[in-house]
Amino acid sequence: MTPTQFSSYIRPVTRTECAGMTFARGRLNTFDLKPFRMHLPRLFASIVDEMTAENDAILYRFFHRVGRQRVEHGWILATIEHREIGSIVTGPTQKSRLVIDAAAAWVCPPPGT
Repeated sequence: MTPTQFSSYIRPVTRTECAGMTFARGRLNTFDLKPFRMHLPRLFASIVDEMTAENDAILYRFFHRVGRQRVEHGWILATIEHREIGSIVTGPTQKSRLVIDAAAAWVCPPPGT
């Protein structure tokens, strides 16, 4: 985590084993998504839920701060191989699209780079 992004590995709903213990189906996925749920846009949340039903993923949230106020730019969902699954821009200006495009180039580089 940095002052401008928050990301986490998201386990699939089907994963029930962790650290030698067994959990109810969906419990680990719910735990992984908990820090994001309050801010995750509903449309993108449905994509995240669909993609993590059976697959691991990485969820990224990008923002900056002006004083104490957080200015949201958007979200990127990627495979654990760092291939972009999808993104959404939630920022107030066109600059947010540029931020998400630049962030995607770093967290989801094109194949062969």
